[in-house]
Amino acid sequence: CLLTDDEMASGPQGWQGLPDPFASWAAPMGVARGRLREERKSWRKDHPQGFVAKPLMLPDGTQDILNWDAMIPGEDGTVGEGA
Repeated sequence: CLLTDDEMASGPQGWQGLPDPFASWAAPMGVARGRLREERKSWRKDHPQGFVAKPLMLPDGTQDILNWDAMIPGEDGTVGEGA
């Protein structure tokens, strides 16, 4: 947990006044999102047969480009067979 015991005790109303501990992540995450969008565009045009990768959906219906569902086909006779 990122909160101290005193901060935890203040509850949700008290938490709203706390600074964002992840503010410094905004720029690198923006770069990552842009890169993933470009990679996805390329993947959709050309990817190995049988492989599937797509971003998860957020509750509001938009794509969560940072979290993905993927399927990698397994070869016959292996634990991944039929995947």
